[in-house]
Amino acid sequence: MSTHAQTAQQLREEIDATLSELGATVEELAAKTAIKARLHDQVEHVKGDLEHTRDLIADRRRDLADRRRQIARHAGYAISDTVTDAADQAKATVEGRPAAAVIGAAVLLLVAWTLARRTS
Repeated sequence: MSTHAQTAQQLREEIDATLSELGATVEELAAKTAIKARLHDQVEHVKGDLEHTRDLIADRRRDLADRRRQIARHAGYAISDTVTDAADQAKATVEGRPAAAVIGAAVLLLVAWTLARRTS
């Protein structure tokens, strides 16, 4: 085999190896992109769930306040200061959205756990 033929063969082999490496790199990038897209979709889904939960809590708080007023009206006497204070405290707690904070923390832990599991 001539030197020219050997060089051409070596170039073909190098090109094949490079193409193989390039294909593997493209597959790795595609896999990473898919993970990011799925993670983004999960985060958006959880955000929607959090907003829905927040709305449910606000609706429930309004319902409870309406019910409290209705009971007070039908009973014919004012609700004691203790019950009113407790209701106000519960209202302040719900408005502070501790449930949303707990759910948000759980989401962050889930995301961190998912990422840690995928990278290991």
